[in-house]
Amino acid sequence: MEKKSFEPDFDAAPIDFADGRTEYFIGVETSFSARRSILVDDHRGNVWVATSIFPDMGRRTLTEIVATPDPRELAAVVRGALLLGCVDDPTSFGQVTTDGPIRAIRSYPEEGVVVMATSCTVLCLDRNGIRWRSHRLALGGISLGAASKNLLHMVTDDESSHQIDLFITNGEVAHSTFPLPAGFLTS
Repeated sequence: MEKKSFEPDFDAAPIDFADGRTEYFIGVETSFSARRSILVDDHRGNVWVATSIFPDMGRRTLTEIVATPDPRELAAVVRGALLLGCVDDPTSFGQVTTDGPIRAIRSYPEEGVVVMATSCTVLCLDRNGIRWRSHRLALGGISLGAASKNLLHMVTDDESSHQIDLFITNGEVAHSTFPLPAGFLTS
């Protein structure tokens, strides 16, 4: 039976308030900001709260805690923003810059990666952190598909859908049903 997700060596869950627990803040407070908190139990006697502060109160997008290939790394997508850090060092958490809100996440344990998609690009995480970022692949969205034999299959959600296959090792385009510029690589 194939593994469907990674197994973290900690517990994490969204909460409404820190309730006096040790709290670490990510972001800067503004007059229109909104907060989202995650309770972390590192399974080594430490319980703390990561509170993310976002400048836009009205933004409603994906929020999900994601198990990564590193059992001590927490990836959390909060209101479409990716927060990444080691549960052993709460001060290591920071927001990863993307070209827009994260709209889709999928774990590929058999390939040792977690892949996240915005409306236009793809970001791949492995045991060491960010493995690669794609160039712009779509305008209207990306649907992540299966992965097999070092290939990540996806479909663009543009007016006319196109299939794109990327190499999982480096993010280079292996196949596309529409023309891409010569030498189209990841950054």
